[in-house]
Amino acid sequence: MYDDSALRAEIARLNDELAKKPKEVVVEKVVEKVVEKPVAQAYASTTVVSFAQGSAALTSEAKADLDKVQGSVDIVATASPEGSAAYNKKLSQKRADAVAEYLKAKGVTINSSIGQGVTGKASNRIAIVTAK
Repeated sequence: MYDDSALRAEIARLNDELAKKPKEVVVEKVVEKVVEKPVAQAYASTTVVSFAQGSAALTSEAKADLDKVQGSVDIVATASPEGSAAYNKKLSQKRADAVAEYLKAKGVTINSSIGQGVTGKASNRIAIVTAK
């Protein structure tokens, strides 16, 4: 038989040490924090008009679409990948300006009118008019 008295004595000593330590109580407290959500800017409508290659002239279809625009707007115009970057930047700005001039004549407030040149595959001779 094995004498386990030494093992029992060690366990008793450890239990006594453990009993002397202060008891820690862990309390979880849930704190609710109110986080303000950013206010999304609401847009009433978006109108996309297209242009012929190399042109900033508004088509009759584009004018008909722009006749429906009201309020204040932001305009972003782009060009297709043909041509140099400098040419496309100028052309896209001419497109943005053409849309802005047309809408101003109709009493629409222009917040911004930006020509972005070529902005990827989706950029294909268009102007996007976002009305607030």
